[in-house]
Amino acid sequence: MQSRIAEELNAIGGYRPNNQRYSFSGKIVCGKCGKHFKRITKRGVPYWHCSTTVWFGTAACLSKRIPEVTLLNVTANVLGISEFSADVFERQVDHIEAKDENYLLFSFMDGRTVQTTWLDHSRSKSWTDEMKQIAREKNQKRSHN
Repeated sequence: MQSRIAEELNAIGGYRPNNQRYSFSGKIVCGKCGKHFKRITKRGVPYWHCSTTVWFGTAACLSKRIPEVTLLNVTANVLGISEFSADVFERQVDHIEAKDENYLLFSFMDGRTVQTTWLDHSRSKSWTDEMKQIAREKNQKRSHN
């Protein structure tokens, strides 16, 4: 029985859950810890983030979350299409490795790879030392209340 299951999994390209809700489910792999990314929503905005970081925090994995709209646009660009298509993505992309410094390594079904970057809209790099100190003080006040 186990060998038959292994043969079937090999025939379809490995284990992929049947109940996938999103095109990127099971496709994005963390370049730091090797776990899959999962979809999270913060204030109504969807992001993709390493499941290790989601469950255990940045002490366990320092990967960055990727805004879903950014991921859709970057993927469409890599695929050479004007707008993201779930069908084209599923047929062509085997997996994506999310690496340091906003690099994404797309591995295609035909064996080729394409590395690209995505723009981080984080404001943290534009913060002055004074802004960081004020934020620290606010967080300390919140944690003491």
